[in-house]
Amino acid sequence: MKLIKTILALLFLIITSSVFAGKRVDPEIIKEFDDLTLNLSYYHTDALSLLDSITELDEVKSNSNYTPYIQCLEGIAAAEIMDFDIALSKLDSALIYFVLSNNAIWEAQCLFQIGSISEQLLLFSEAQKAYEIVTNIDYKNDILGLSYLGIARNLFYNGSEWNDAYKKGLQYLATTKKEELELYAKRTQYWFYPDSSDLPTELNNIANEYIKLGIYSRAAITYKDIAAYYNYCDSLDLAIIFADIALSQSIKEKISSNFLTSSALYVKGESYLHKRQLDSAKLCLKQALISKEKIGFENCNYYTYRLLNRIDTLSGNFKDANYYNEKALLCQRMINKHKSERSAKIASIFSDRDISKKQLSEIRRNLVLIIIICVLIVTFVIVFIFNRINKRKKTIENQNQKLKQDNQKLTQETGRLITDKLKENIGEDIITFQKEIEELFDKKLISEEQLPNDFHKQYISWLLDIEQNIPELPPSLKKYAALAVIGTSNKDIAAIMHVQPNSIRQIIYRIRKTLGIANKDITLKEYLNNRLRNK
Repeated sequence: MKLIKTILALLFLIITSSVFAGKRVDPEIIKEFDDLTLNLSYYHTDALSLLDSITELDEVKSNSNYTPYIQCLEGIAAAEIMDFDIALSKLDSALIYFVLSNNAIWEAQCLFQIGSISEQLLLFSEAQKAYEIVTNIDYKNDILGLSYLGIARNLFYNGSEWNDAYKKGLQYLATTKKEELELYAKRTQYWFYPDSSDLPTELNNIANEYIKLGIYSRAAITYKDIAAYYNYCDSLDLAIIFADIALSQSIKEKISSNFLTSSALYVKGESYLHKRQLDSAKLCLKQALISKEKIGFENCNYYTYRLLNRIDTLSGNFKDANYYNEKALLCQRMINKHKSERSAKIASIFSDRDISKKQLSEIRRNLVLIIIICVLIVTFVIVFIFNRINKRKKTIENQNQKLKQDNQKLTQETGRLITDKLKENIGEDIITFQKEIEELFDKKLISEEQLPNDFHKQYISWLLDIEQNIPELPPSLKKYAALAVIGTSNKDIAAIMHVQPNSIRQIIYRIRKTLGIANKDITLKEYLNNRLRNK
């Protein structure tokens, strides 16, 4: 029953694909989509406008085959503004399509984005699983390199050996020849090795390169990291300066300015707190909250509320301190709730993918089985037809053989009948001819010695042969040919046929011309002997 359903499904797919053959996707548009994944992930300022312009194309709007690609891109964009629930929902739908269509490139893209979201949600085991699935897909490009770096980060968090994964990630990123990824690789290097004395200088150079490429978000994040580094090293004034630079770059960013602004304000507020400038710190953190509330990402709000609680506690403003403490606890409960829900959602995504993989594998197995059955059926039909053809061929051969034998019998019978008829027709002529020959003998017009003993018999035999086998010779000339082949002289032929001897030469010439005897060296007697006796 399951096999029948699979056959029907395959037939439906074949019919559908033939009907919508003109609805195939354009490789150039898919290439633009592929470029957009990097632009969206790296916050290019024109990424969203490019996405809008492509999705508004008539070809894209009228062709549902583009929908999964758009869902994937919208999922990436949603993740960049911290709308993770929408992002996971869109990536889930797109992932199932790409798994069933065996599109490894975009399957890897969806899984990497799910891993990145999991990492931001502090769901490290889910992130690790997503990254590991990507590395097992037969597809090698920047996504593979980024996934290995993601694995390295998760191993780093767990205190496990991460160096091999880190090196593989850098190796694959180096093959892409993309400036954004080369800068990301450099920045990642200082993330794993933060104790470098020239870290601020190197990060500053990287930030300047990002600005040249128009990737202001990455520049802002890098400046924020420099500020965090100086904050960690108690170089608080430098931390505040670079936090302000990060803020100036965040304003230029269109996709995730709220998140970038809140992150820079958080570092700046933390620096003021360390300097015990509590009012400035509280102002920065409240501004950070305003930006974060637009995001709705509880992980960010929790740490901000904890710092505000600490500031008000140090200031002796215990009422506000309690308020922020309650907000922090509420955020913590929401974090735990959402973490559990999102963990279940991501687990469901992995489960759906596994089910889709099994369905695809089952379809392939059934397809192979159907192909084998079809091959066997076709083979049987071919053998059956071949046997029928051979049988028919033998029947035809037997019929032809029988017809041939019947034709031979018919020919022999026809020849016999023709001979009898000829004998019957020329019988009277022969009797008259014999009488005329005898009269010629009596009148001494021809000598009996010049003619063979069985002259009459030979004449009749040759005349019958000529009648049967030389149809092109006119009847008036056949008697002359019969006399000539016996070896009768022209004089005797003239006497027998009652014509002038000179006329015999003309008659012999007409016979030779009619029979096509061009060679003068061949006599009429020789020609007729060869043709009639060797037939």
